[in-house]
Amino acid sequence: MKHVLYNPLRWVTLVVWLWASMLSAALANSQPLVTHIEKPTSVLFIGNSFTYFNGGIEHHMVELARMTAPKLNPVVHRQTFPGETLQGHVEKQGSQDVIKAFPWSTVVIQGYSNRPLADNARFERYARDLVSTIEAQQAQPVFFMTWAYNGKPEMTAPLHDAYLDIANETKAFVVPVGPAFEKALQAQPELNLYADDKHANLAGTYLAACVFYAAFFENSPVGNPYHAGLGAEKALFLQQVAQKTVQEFYGPSR
Repeated sequence: MKHVLYNPLRWVTLVVWLWASMLSAALANSQPLVTHIEKPTSVLFIGNSFTYFNGGIEHHMVELARMTAPKLNPVVHRQTFPGETLQGHVEKQGSQDVIKAFPWSTVVIQGYSNRPLADNARFERYARDLVSTIEAQQAQPVFFMTWAYNGKPEMTAPLHDAYLDIANETKAFVVPVGPAFEKALQAQPELNLYADDKHANLAGTYLAACVFYAAFFENSPVGNPYHAGLGAEKALFLQQVAQKTVQEFYGPSR
């Protein structure tokens, strides 16, 4: 009968290797695969009221861009309807026509606020459909990582994971607006970013626009003179939060 010698060092090495492999996989899944895109020259936003409230995120993003030196002036448009889902945009001929009607450089995909949590399979199915349509037009698909509901911070992490997963699967860019809301409210709990239980007020929309501006153009919004009427102090704080969020999300190259 053969005796197998127990080698504790071998087992420790194996356990460490397995742990390192699992940690590496977990870290890979928590980081965006696409961290840069070509600077947009024309942007279409597809979504719902999360995008169009307070004059539209795209409007405030362009105002920030116009204050940049050298001046940036991207063409922007939004295809948005109250309460619309990604499924609705896939099935609406109007949305399909808008994607195909103009040589957009970039198309932003914003899903229904809690659909990634309530029915992630459906969210992913129609997200893939939209990415395919967008890429067929030689445009860059971008996911809009949305924010948690007012008073529901526990939504932030699963929304982050859902948007990051589909973005990484489809090799798309993703913009971390939800994490910026979380960071701002952690730093200033008294800050109000909401118009109601779900939608952003002007400060929230401005914060989102700052995140898009920093992510798209790789310019810091800090010190930008466009304040959307919020006042210099509040605008500066939101600019700083946006820049820090973008740097942490995409990595040190930002």
